[in-house]
Amino acid sequence: MHGSKRGIIVNGNVRDPEGLQKIKGFNGWIKGTDPSYMRKTLLTSINAPIRIGQTTVLPGDAVLAKKNGVIFIPPHLVEHIV
Repeated sequence: MHGSKRGIIVNGNVRDPEGLQKIKGFNGWIKGTDPSYMRKTLLTSINAPIRIGQTTVLPGDAVLAKKNGVIFIPPHLVEHIV
């Protein structure tokens, strides 16, 4: 879905990728799948800076997601890049 303005980036695994694909308008880039339930996982913040791989992602960053990866774009550069 082009330009949906909604979706998720999961730097880890999800349990039911087929179920997620059935959600209308769902977009996501997911690193992998694992049928087990979540263990030792804790949500510590929302809209806070995070690390994904070697990148720091800040609240407000735009995401360009392609089949093989994602790029995070600082908001002040979006218009120039797009």
